[in-house]
Amino acid sequence: MEGIKMASEFARCLAQLLDETCLFTRLEWSQFFGQVSEEDLEAWTQDEKLPTADLLRRMMDCLTHNNLSEELAKNFYDMARKPSSMVSPHHIVLGFTVGIYLLQPRVEGILRRMSRLSVKQQEAILDKVVLILDEALVK
Repeated sequence: MEGIKMASEFARCLAQLLDETCLFTRLEWSQFFGQVSEEDLEAWTQDEKLPTADLLRRMMDCLTHNNLSEELAKNFYDMARKPSSMVSPHHIVLGFTVGIYLLQPRVEGILRRMSRLSVKQQEAILDKVVLILDEALVK
């Protein structure tokens, strides 16, 4: 059995999203993403490459807006909550969880917008975010 490599949970979830949603073929996914080849998509599902956070976000947004099945969504988001070290060999790039990686484009957009504010205003906003987060964690 040496030499046979089992794909990670993250890679298996990506393969499910690419293939089992039946929204696009791999060729059509490649065209949807632009500069991503079918070989790149295959590499994602074999843990050879990692999609950027932007591409993963685009994929999930597209699937969500096209009625992603509850089962596939649950599989992906359950995996995305686990520590990335448990679900992918790319855990250093992914950060703490796949879910946090998936949010990076949105967080970066917020930080870019906040950069136009004073440091005091930025801190006040972050204080409010912490309060909202604390409330959500209690529920």
